[in-house]
Amino acid sequence: MAISFMRLPFIFTFIITIFSSSSLNAKATTHDDRHPRPFNTIYAFGDSYTDTGNTRSNTGPNGFMFVSNLPYGRTFFHRPTNRYSDGRLVIDFVAQALSLPFLSPYLDQKADRSSGQLCRCRLHSHNS
Repeated sequence: MAISFMRLPFIFTFIITIFSSSSLNAKATTHDDRHPRPFNTIYAFGDSYTDTGNTRSNTGPNGFMFVSNLPYGRTFFHRPTNRYSDGRLVIDFVAQALSLPFLSPYLDQKADRSSGQLCRCRLHSHNS
């Protein structure tokens, strides 16, 4: 059974993505301070994969405060994170693969919104 020509671009893209991510992960695990990071900022366009939580802010919706309690955040952070998950998001895995700290919520005081509507978040440790 032959592979249709319609599927070839998808297959090549998938293979390139797998090889790129595996080499990126290998580089991230061998990172040291002698070699500067290729990136120091992540631009995250908000959706469910990058929603780092805003429900505990002053302007956040009061009806969604349940994410400020366990079990939300217990798997990885071991405390409530105001995220709609119990652990890390896709953007957290991307930051970790690039040897960067996790993103702060958009409405966090540490976030830098100087670039307009785009959420250009200053990177900080999830322990701060």
